[in-house]
Amino acid sequence: MAGLVFLVALAFKGPEFFLPMGEDQGIFNYAGELLLRGGLLYRDLWETKPPAEYLFHAAVLALLPEPWETCWLATYATTCGQLLLHAVDLLYSFATALALYGVGRSFLRPSFAWVAALLGVVHLNAVMLSQEGSIPEKHLLLPMTLAVWAYLRAQASASGRWLLVAGFLAGLATLFKPPGVVVGGVLAAHLLLRGHGGAPVAWRAGRLALLSGGFALAWVPLVVYLLAEHLLADFWLQVVVFNLEQATSNPQRLVPFVVQRTWQVFSQSSGLLWLLAALGGGLLLLPAHRPPRASLWALWALGSTLSVGWGGAKLVQSYFLYLVPSFALLGGYALQRLWDMAGLAPPRWPALLRASLVLSCVVVLVLSSGFQRRVALRVWYDRWPHRTAWTMEEWLAMDLPHGKPLYIWGGSTQVYVLARARPPSRYVHAAFLSRQHSAYPSYLERRRELMCDLLRQPPATILIAPKTWWTDPDGTEALNLSTFPELERFLGQFYTPGQLHRREGWTRFNLRLPAGVGGQGAGAGGQQECDLTPLLAPDPRSPTPEL
Repeated sequence: MAGLVFLVALAFKGPEFFLPMGEDQGIFNYAGELLLRGGLLYRDLWETKPPAEYLFHAAVLALLPEPWETCWLATYATTCGQLLLHAVDLLYSFATALALYGVGRSFLRPSFAWVAALLGVVHLNAVMLSQEGSIPEKHLLLPMTLAVWAYLRAQASASGRWLLVAGFLAGLATLFKPPGVVVGGVLAAHLLLRGHGGAPVAWRAGRLALLSGGFALAWVPLVVYLLAEHLLADFWLQVVVFNLEQATSNPQRLVPFVVQRTWQVFSQSSGLLWLLAALGGGLLLLPAHRPPRASLWALWALGSTLSVGWGGAKLVQSYFLYLVPSFALLGGYALQRLWDMAGLAPPRWPALLRASLVLSCVVVLVLSSGFQRRVALRVWYDRWPHRTAWTMEEWLAMDLPHGKPLYIWGGSTQVYVLARARPPSRYVHAAFLSRQHSAYPSYLERRRELMCDLLRQPPATILIAPKTWWTDPDGTEALNLSTFPELERFLGQFYTPGQLHRREGWTRFNLRLPAGVGGQGAGAGGQQECDLTPLLAPDPRSPTPEL
């Protein structure tokens, strides 16, 4: 059965091997290379996630001397780094499915624990959720699932050691992304409410201390690192303050986004999983044949559902990956109960009912996997057996001279990676410099630092991504260049517009450096003041308050 689980994982992961590097992968790869060069997170790169995902990418890329050289998958050309990251991600999702099997064995028969693992691996690798593959939303699920497995071992043996392990794994999940804390909360709630029946409160409090101690232990290396490098304030501002600010930004968009994204994921990716999980959750409420620790499975599903809302109005499809482990277990339980109920039918009916159950699941899976089908067809027509399409970012990376200083307003961080370019500032993502996910005036303070960095080290080329105007045509999100007059004037004074052949929508500016520009104070991310006076003259066109 393990072989079947791996083959199913490969079948669903397969299309991602042929997809181009996206913006998120660009950020993770850039951060990984920064770490390999000896750079410091949160000082040399302004980012809003804990460090585990960047360390994961650094560890994978360290295996290759030239990760962005061309590698071949049969007749398909990609980069060696992307190919290796996808291969590791495939193995990682397989390991998560095996962990699901281990947890499922605590209340499911072996065959249906494998069914839960199959449900898990299918939806872990569904392209709509997995997106670019190697992402923190997926990677936190392995330590999360293993934390539940260790907790079950602790419950079975009354061993404090396993509680420490469970807490440590829950803390490790949080180091990938803050919603990983949910599993720690679920285990703590179950320990206090239901753990060991009528055990004394003092005994349960001691067990909770062990669980919490393990959780804190996972964070000790990070705290030591932050203190040693004097990065604690940067980490707090970027990972804690910014994420809370983002979660509360644009509240008027929250309900429409939740409805829209939920329907997209249900109808085009996870319909089967959600229907089976809903059925399994309902069966948990029935007193007859209730499985062991039913409250734990219900709490896990509830906590996972709540964690999807972590991003507030910035709700993306990958956040629904948090649901997969708990929902897969509930789905396995639902199928086990339906299978058993079919066996109670009169002779000759059980086989027919069970065949109908399997066929129904296959039909629902096919009907609710429309996005997967479209991506597979895109790969078939555009990228296999010979590649016939490239993204604009890939064309740009081929056009630009490799290794030259570069800055991009609007994101597309994968261009930095593919062109082997280093930006002069730690702000490589425009979302942190706009009102997309930031509140006024915090993004204005970051813009000031960016402009100081550009004045100190003017890059040879500055690119303006087309999404700055097609996603923000009226400037309400402060992503449109017209809402950033300081950068507009900087380009007008020190740069000449260039041509981008075949790059419709992109604008390229080439440096024409006059005397007196550059070399002002500290490097990127430095605290020394710089003179922005020439760029701060009032501009009546700007709807954004001046810095």
